[in-house]
Amino acid sequence: MQHNRLARVQLRPFDLLVFVLGVMAIGVSIYFTTSVRGGVPEVEVRSPAGVWLYPLKNDLLLPPVGPEGTCVIAIEARTVRVLSSDCPKMICLQTGRISQPGQWIGCLPHQVFIRILGRSEEGAMDAAAY
Repeated sequence: MQHNRLARVQLRPFDLLVFVLGVMAIGVSIYFTTSVRGGVPEVEVRSPAGVWLYPLKNDLLLPPVGPEGTCVIAIEARTVRVLSSDCPKMICLQTGRISQPGQWIGCLPHQVFIRILGRSEEGAMDAAAY
């Protein structure tokens, strides 16, 4: 008589509960990693003084930020740029304008980080998507 190597597995209610909770956790994590804040892009400005969000659609001249000097940020025509800064190398000024979600500007001497949040244009291709 041939012996069956695979034993029959008995599932208990707790096993089913763990399986269902695991599938739900995977579903929730996929939802939160693929969803973004609405369809309107926002500008996030981070500094040691705090974090601020501004709509990209409004033209604004933001007050100077930075603990060691000033970094003036302008939002105009759905783009963001550092208008003026008194940092030594002025790399933040050389970055120019940014306009797409995922793009960012950093001013390390002033500890200011600017990025655009939101959805990119449908079908837009970048190095990360390629």
